[in-house]
Amino acid sequence: MRPYLSLDNKVDGAVLVVVDIDALKRTEQAISEARAYAEDVLRTVRDPLIVLSADLCIHSANDCLLQHLQGLARGNRGALAL
Repeated sequence: MRPYLSLDNKVDGAVLVVVDIDALKRTEQAISEARAYAEDVLRTVRDPLIVLSADLCIHSANDCLLQHLQGLARGNRGALAL
């Protein structure tokens, strides 16, 4: 709320701005649901899967990939991973 000043610089009223945030909240909910769905897909994929960011940094990996990499580290030191 902002005061409305008269010509002699005295408060003569107030201005109240009301903004509809319904669309923003709906979009926020849709993004949250899409993220949860993508995370569920990542968790349930049976093949090793890694998600990289645009600059090729690891964003996330599923359990299958992590188990595969642990197996490589334990018994196959020096072997090719692919």
